[in-house]
Amino acid sequence: LLFSLCRFAELTSEYPERRAVISYDFKRERFAGVHRRALRYPEARFRFLGSEYPAQNLERASEGERKVREKFESDPYGVHGELKQKLYARDPFVQGARYTNSCPEIQPLMRHSGREIFAGTLPWDKHHVER
Repeated sequence: LLFSLCRFAELTSEYPERRAVISYDFKRERFAGVHRRALRYPEARFRFLGSEYPAQNLERASEGERKVREKFESDPYGVHGELKQKLYARDPFVQGARYTNSCPEIQPLMRHSGREIFAGTLPWDKHHVER
């Protein structure tokens, strides 16, 4: 979610006024709840569009999602323990967060390593921010 906000800013020189996420419906609470709250993105400007998941696999997928969501609830930025290991596994060449240079407005958020919600200023704190 954070990286899509920054990519939008890279391409348009401003942060989006609204944001929509499309994913499986069973992931709604993690994206519309946990991740959106961690970024303090305004709920009124956020929309989650859920699609159905194959019924024969839904119970297993939902259980896996519940476990992941619980981890993010206690570690909103995924920078500790198992979530940190997963993050590093997705960056095999140790390039780090790509957007720290192109989106300097969110560098403090990207460097935040606490379990508490980031309290600094964010570009979307205002309705429309030009870069």
